Amino acid sequence: MSGSTPLAGKRVVITGGSKGLGRALTEALTGLGAKVCALARPSSELDEVSAIDGGWGIPCDLRNSAAIRDAIAKAAEAMGGIDILVNNAGVAAPVPFASVTDEMIDDQIAINFAAAIHTSRAALPWLLKAQGHVLNVSSETVHRTSPFLGVYAGTKAALERFSLELRDEFRSKKLRVTILRSGTIATDISGKWPKEFMDEFLGLMTRSGYREWSGESVPPESMAKGIIGVLSMPSDLNLDVVEMRSALPWFPGE
Repeated sequence: MSGSTPLAGKRVVITGGSKGLGRALTEALTGLGAKVCALARPSSELDEVSAIDGGWGIPCDLRNSAAIRDAIAKAAEAMGGIDILVNNAGVAAPVPFASVTDEMIDDQIAINFAAAIHTSRAALPWLLKAQGHVLNVSSETVHRTSPFLGVYAGTKAALERFSLELRDEFRSKKLRVTILRSGTIATDISGKWPKEFMDEFLGLMTRSGYREWSGESVPPESMAKGIIGVLSMPSDLNLDVVEMRSALPWFPGE
């Protein structure tokens, strides 16, 4: 059945593909007959990807450009090329700007923005040969300001601008580029957020109306299905920007 899908046989690289949305997308794509290389830091979850039929887990420090080039080359060799690149990896640190550390700034710029530039450049020869597709995962914080997330939103805004420039430069070569402006996803990313600011952050999110606007957190599997729809479009269509968030409202106290 998977052989009849538009994504059957497609060769896909996903950054941050071992957990959260990336893992859900990895599993959804391989289930449709695609080949997927997940790039992420070494972990038991990344090892599990290699056990999936059609999946490869490739260790990669996305803060290191040389490591990215090496990982992309390994992915292309394993799959025989690259048709789709999904720049999904992202980190956030919701803290007051005065409390933002050097490490928080550097990691968000490197992983949320610079890594997408490095992966796109490294994968470009294969993507052009395949007349492929780049999907860059942005954030709804680019659309509406969110308390304590200025650095994160700034890196995602930069990613969006880069995406539009990439699309225009390579449009004549039939390389498609899509920005996914994602709503809140129910993953464990918040488990690493600084605890001392969480109550204030969540309170501001509620009082500012952001949580009501954004809605309930979406399961990563649902967002992955939405992405599958985008990646399955006919090759003569390009979806420049798509904004997906929960259809369900958020109810305080529930």
